[in-house]
Amino acid sequence: MLVSIIKYSLKVWLTSVVGAPMLFLIILFFRQYPPQINIAEFFSSGLLMYIALALLQLILSSLTWLVFSMIIGLVLLIPVNGLIKTVLIFLSGILLTIGSFVATILPFDFYNGQGDKEFVILMACNCFCIGFGVWFYKLKLPQPDPPFQNREII
Repeated sequence: MLVSIIKYSLKVWLTSVVGAPMLFLIILFFRQYPPQINIAEFFSSGLLMYIALALLQLILSSLTWLVFSMIIGLVLLIPVNGLIKTVLIFLSGILLTIGSFVATILPFDFYNGQGDKEFVILMACNCFCIGFGVWFYKLKLPQPDPPFQNREII
């Protein structure tokens, strides 16, 4: 069961690490760049920014991934149906993402209070990717063997 939890949480987390910077850059492209932009220049600078963001997220969110894995294990112990467990995992993933952004961004003063909302966009992209991953990937757990039933032996 532990291996399944780790595989599932790793898929969800890595979806965020890989997908959120890409989504973030796409949103920034449509928000900030004029139509007459040099596409080659944008892609070269965008690729470097993507790699930097993905590596930064990989490092800064690794502890969050471990906590997320533990929460998944705890949620699975709750005697409720699968849909409720998925909703609880979804909510915990979103709250952990928001919490890790707040814990990372506020102490380092990335948000300077002057209306610069890029960190909110990046956080929203991460929340979207985490939420998508929770619903997209299936948590495969071993099913218990059915109890021995009285069967006719032929």
